[in-house]
Amino acid sequence: MSNLLIRIETHAQKSTPPEKEVSLDGWHLRATGGRTKRFNSVNFRGEQSGQIPWEEKLSKVEAFYEARQQVPLFRITPLATPENLPDLLTHKGYIAIDQTDVLAQSLTKASNNQANNAVEITSVLNENWLEALARLTGKNEEQRRSFEEMLTRLEIQPLFAAYMSGDQITSIGFATVDDGILGLFEFATAENFRRRGQAEAVVKALLAEASEKGVKTAYLQVVGANEAGQAFWRHMGFDQYICTYYYMHRPAE
Repeated sequence: MSNLLIRIETHAQKSTPPEKEVSLDGWHLRATGGRTKRFNSVNFRGEQSGQIPWEEKLSKVEAFYEARQQVPLFRITPLATPENLPDLLTHKGYIAIDQTDVLAQSLTKASNNQANNAVEITSVLNENWLEALARLTGKNEEQRRSFEEMLTRLEIQPLFAAYMSGDQITSIGFATVDDGILGLFEFATAENFRRRGQAEAVVKALLAEASEKGVKTAYLQVVGANEAGQAFWRHMGFDQYICTYYYMHRPAE
């Protein structure tokens, strides 16, 4: 089992802290409400498990989420235990959805990533950046509030990047830094400003900032079927494949 995979998975979970988390024999039950799966699913960190029979744990998981009027959901990575958990869940009627790849790259100060004067980076959230996030990603008021509340629970350093076109934010990026790792999570560019290199400038600025902070590895998660996203991130140097993960849930009858 790759140590880098464990570090990246731990970082990703620190970067998206839920309202409530319960540990259950190596399974981590995360719940926040809303529609974001990473906040509302069972996750794994490569820990020892097996003290409790898996069917007993499954019953506890289903009770945990059903008590919150949520669909029980598992985020299946190579760290999931037991190793045959996907087969076991399939036999219980669960199906797989939303396959996503985790890609990474090593950072060096000699890289081509450079800050751009049009890109502003801060560790302090401000209203202008939050408004741009909602505007550029199409988040409604509830989703915006959920994201803002998540940030109040964050215990690692955030980085908020904004590409300024005059006095307007036209491209954004959100990242977190911890344990020598940079995670990239929220990126969007205004439709009228796409294909002008703004997203690339935002990414390069964040990578340069992270490199200055001593970060050695950067990673991101991109949906497997998103061909444009896959191409963009590989163009940006994220050509180290870490793993593929997906979710499993049981459809309503």
